[in-house]
Amino acid sequence: MGALLRCVQLLALALTAACGRLGFGEAAPVDAQHDAPDAPTGPVPIHVYQLDGTYADDLGGPALVGRGGSFVPGGYQFAVNQGLALTSAMPAEVYTVDMVFSFDTLGSWRKILDFKNLRSDNGLYTYDNSLQFVVVAGSTFETSPPVLAANTTMQVTLTRNAAGRVTGYVNRAQLITFVDTSTVAALGSDAIANFFIDDTPTGGGESSGGIVRRIRIYDVALDATQLPL
Repeated sequence: MGALLRCVQLLALALTAACGRLGFGEAAPVDAQHDAPDAPTGPVPIHVYQLDGTYADDLGGPALVGRGGSFVPGGYQFAVNQGLALTSAMPAEVYTVDMVFSFDTLGSWRKILDFKNLRSDNGLYTYDNSLQFVVVAGSTFETSPPVLAANTTMQVTLTRNAAGRVTGYVNRAQLITFVDTSTVAALGSDAIANFFIDDTPTGGGESSGGIVRRIRIYDVALDATQLPL
């Protein structure tokens, strides 16, 4: 029995050595694990609203507030002036807001994002089939080529950097940009952002129904190479 036990032990040692040479057994050193996925790089959002049946921020921040719409499969559906509001979550001056949504209609102006708690006609809109920022109501507009379509999901991203440079993208293509010397693209002192709701100076008539599928907010101004999918 002693000789047999010794043979079994030697066989086990030989098998262990062979497995090591073939790459089995203990994990390889960290510097040899080349197929491990890389850690995420670049800016990450500070708020993520997936709108999958809840107004909650996936990252634990302040929740959105619904203004009359309702959840449907795939997002939050709203009628005219039934958008969303967000308080004390979006950075006032340096930010990226990334939205995935569709509008039912695109004729004339349809407000996307209001910065002054519905007290100003300035803000981000669609205008007919274009993306537009109303910089000075009635006189100064930054307008994209006509690239939008009703009932079509689009990714609209707006950024503002520390120098006041505002840039608007549709489906990650830059379409408008201007320097915001009057801080019309910065939140007011009450820190309330309104989505898809028109302001009171125009009687709330410049809005559309639609569906929003996702909103992400960053505390940096992303450049074109960093925009999320």
